Amino acid sequence: MAWASIPKSVVGDLVDASWMNTYVRNNLNALNSNAHTGAGGDGSATLSSVDNVDLDEVSALGEPAAGHTRFGAHTDGTLRFRTNGGYEMTVAETGHTH
Repeated sequence: MAWASIPKSVVGDLVDASWMNTYVRNNLNALNSNAHTGAGGDGSATLSSVDNVDLDEVSALGEPAAGHTRFGAHTDGTLRFRTNGGYEMTVAETGHTH
């Protein structure tokens, strides 16, 4: 399913079930399909030329979806991560062994 560009609205336009299905339901389904083609609205399957990622400060990381890992900048300044089914851990630069 492809992304449908949302038309501009004016006062008096009717937002009915057909409009909601086309521009809300179907667009959410397109985002959820993971069939990224690179076309506008479909996103991309890869992250190219990513130079920076900004993380919001959080006091605790919630449980990520199955098969995912969640990262966050803790309010104390440490970088934390949590895998699905795991507990929150701190990313350490030094002082760890393998």
